[in-house]
Amino acid sequence: MTTKPSLKRRKTARLLSEWAAIMRELRRREAIRSENNPTGDLAEALVAEHFGVELENNSTPGYDLCLSDGTRVQVKGRRRTLRSKPSHFGLMRKLDQDPFDLLVVVLFDEEFMVESCYRLSIQAARELSRFSRHTNAWRLPVIKGSRAEHPGVEQIMLGSS
Repeated sequence: MTTKPSLKRRKTARLLSEWAAIMRELRRREAIRSENNPTGDLAEALVAEHFGVELENNSTPGYDLCLSDGTRVQVKGRRRTLRSKPSHFGLMRKLDQDPFDLLVVVLFDEEFMVESCYRLSIQAARELSRFSRHTNAWRLPVIKGSRAEHPGVEQIMLGSS
């Protein structure tokens, strides 16, 4: 039986070095596309795999992947932890200008297991989001309760990371 080394005993510099190595390996495996927090990249990869398509270039404005019929899909991911209970998904700019056709939102638990995933029409995204002048962007609350019953919202099942 192998024992895991205690993280509590490791120096901060070593933990950060190991985190950097893990991020490099995830990027090599193409599980993530950037060196940022992996939540968004993982959500995008899982959604692309679900639909059987490739991700668009990272600099494509407004959407992350395109379905075989030309439907543009924006993906937003959030991660729930013991200390973080997100109330909304990431900001969306220019929602009134049709930057995508479908929005897919993925909520992960602390260990990056998919808790829930919903597909929203752009109309549902507009109706359920709120515009913030402060950020000049739209904020979509986490989908639960009556929001999950909206006619433009559909739960979908994703595999886990």
